[in-house]
Amino acid sequence: MTNSPTARLQLNGLKAIFRTQIKPELNKLYTEPPTLTDDGDWGWFCREHALHTYFLAKLFGFHATIRRGDLIGKLPSGGGINSAGCSSDHVWCQIEDVVPVDLSATFEYFIGFPSIALVFGAREGRTDVVDYVAEHFDGYAVNRVQRPVLAYREKQMVALTDQQLLDDPYSFLNPGGWGKQFGLDIFNKITLHLFEVACGRSQRMLVGRRGTEADLRTIRARYPDATGMIKTALGYK
Repeated sequence: MTNSPTARLQLNGLKAIFRTQIKPELNKLYTEPPTLTDDGDWGWFCREHALHTYFLAKLFGFHATIRRGDLIGKLPSGGGINSAGCSSDHVWCQIEDVVPVDLSATFEYFIGFPSIALVFGAREGRTDVVDYVAEHFDGYAVNRVQRPVLAYREKQMVALTDQQLLDDPYSFLNPGGWGKQFGLDIFNKITLHLFEVACGRSQRMLVGRRGTEADLRTIRARYPDATGMIKTALGYK
């Protein structure tokens, strides 16, 4: 799809929507200071971000997959983050030929890292700190770098069907979180909320503040049949 100028323009449009509307809303809904977590995810909730990103891309008609692997963030000073060896891996998406697409990556709570508006492919714009590597990934962990680097190493594609992900998000997500409190379909309701925002049919709820339980109750009530609506839009009903 991305070989044609029209398709590339459409992908650029999706990138703009992700950067200005979707990533800010998702980060305010999920992201926590890393001091509140101890699972190696740095408070990013990468799986939730990837799940929503995946279905949003598909709802807009793009081919998407979820990828799993490791991530290193490294500074010239030697400091950084590394998911390799932690209890939690890292996940992101591929949309058409663009990889990594990672809406969870944010250094809001980290000192020294450059601000990254959006990871949407490697070495592009302000994301020129991003590298999608395999063979020299481990070198970033032990060697000094001349510039800040955010390096991804893919291990495998997540092989779950859309139906599995929609009917049982915990087949992919870690247990707990919003699903335990608001029901499994809350994730599909959030996806539909984000899609409505992206289409201009709804407004962002979380501008300048973090999400609360009240926001989740509003989303839950607003989209009572989100799972069915997404399945219909994707041609499964």
